[in-house]
Amino acid sequence: ISGVQQGYWLALTTMFIMQPTLSQTVKRSGLRIGGTLLGAVLASAVSLLVHDPLLLALAVLPLATGTLATRSVSYVSYILFLTSHFILVAH
Repeated sequence: ISGVQQGYWLALTTMFIMQPTLSQTVKRSGLRIGGTLLGAVLASAVSLLVHDPLLLALAVLPLATGTLATRSVSYVSYILFLTSHFILVAH
């Protein structure tokens, strides 16, 4: 309806951040926004520094490892690595 391409990501993100209480949901939303912004900055920096497609593909490996390693440690770190990984793979 709103014309957003791939709008299903909006619904999925909402489901991922929903928590039992409003205060927990607001906290999780802030963590999600912070991690997403940091991940976008990291992916942009890697993308600007690395111009070779092979090296860019190799740069995705540590990001994927970081995504798996930080999932149970810190939500912000997890989202940072996940966002960077997703952006570079889509790039």
